[in-house]
Amino acid sequence: VSTQSTWDIIQFKKGQMLKGVLNFAKVLAKNKKYSIGPEMRRTEVSILESHRSCQIIDGRKMAEQILKNVKQELESIKRQSPQITTHPTLGYLIVGEDKFLHSHVASKCRACERAGLSHRGVVLSSNASAETVAQTISQMCQDPNISGLLVQLPLPPCLDEAELLKSIPPPKDVDGINRDYMTRVIRSGKRPFNMPCMALAVKEMVMLCLKDMTGKKALLVGDSFPLTIGVRKELEWLEVEAKVCKHTDKELKSISLQSDILITEIGLPEFIKGDIIKPGSVVIDIKNNPVLDPKTKKQNKIVGDIDYHTVSQVAGYLSPVPGGVGPLTVACLLYTSDAADERSSVDLGGRRILKKNS
Repeated sequence: VSTQSTWDIIQFKKGQMLKGVLNFAKVLAKNKKYSIGPEMRRTEVSILESHRSCQIIDGRKMAEQILKNVKQELESIKRQSPQITTHPTLGYLIVGEDKFLHSHVASKCRACERAGLSHRGVVLSSNASAETVAQTISQMCQDPNISGLLVQLPLPPCLDEAELLKSIPPPKDVDGINRDYMTRVIRSGKRPFNMPCMALAVKEMVMLCLKDMTGKKALLVGDSFPLTIGVRKELEWLEVEAKVCKHTDKELKSISLQSDILITEIGLPEFIKGDIIKPGSVVIDIKNNPVLDPKTKKQNKIVGDIDYHTVSQVAGYLSPVPGGVGPLTVACLLYTSDAADERSSVDLGGRRILKKNS
């Protein structure tokens, strides 16, 4: 069964939802191959798992496929240009001793190693001055051996985060966190050099689930920059009508029930219940919320904003926490780090093009 014929079979039409679900299950049993977005070099990968009538999006499998693609591309470059002895390198900066931040960066370094990228970082103490942080960012950005720079957020409250991030040159801002540049370019109607990686990850999941985006409605619940600017713009470029609201808005339920896509980054464990979900819609959970683990009696269990039990009974597709957007965001970061390497350039479609003199 080809991928195209698979999508032809999976048509969830009004009044035929049950039939569509049964057909979907049959197709998955024979062939679980789907495509991930063009910016990640779309290849066939099995990433959907059935849960009753809801398809669970496996972000880990999507991420592994992207890392595999990056590694294969680097190996191809090495074969074509044996004179190249260096690898694309992700530079990272951590300010502070927060174990959560260090754990995040450690996972990104492990992903680098799986993809064949190098990584090199600097760790500053939490009482580092703004001048020291700015100087470190400048030095790392000027280092020709660093393809892209990741400043792990958040920075300590005593630092002006927005001001410090302005100094990262767009080509090396692989995580898309230079808000000043990003906002200015998007408002001008153009596409930034690098979009926030979380926005790229969300877009990949939406494109996986919906074949035709025209006329679809999306609701984004949260107020972070990557969500309200990055994700919203990526959806609008797909011709999706995107709205943003906060979890306190009185119209949250009524708008959500009309939305084909619901994306949440609230920070409240299992806040979104199944009664506000449009049947058959795409639901993408972003926020990691630590809660008390009843087994260990410690606050080391991670859940999302979505109540998995009730939402999975209504939604058509669900990307849960953990194992959803998080791993895919890391993979998108490495993709942009690879593309940011000085031996390559990136066009508006995100395709990596080798320079002739490489």
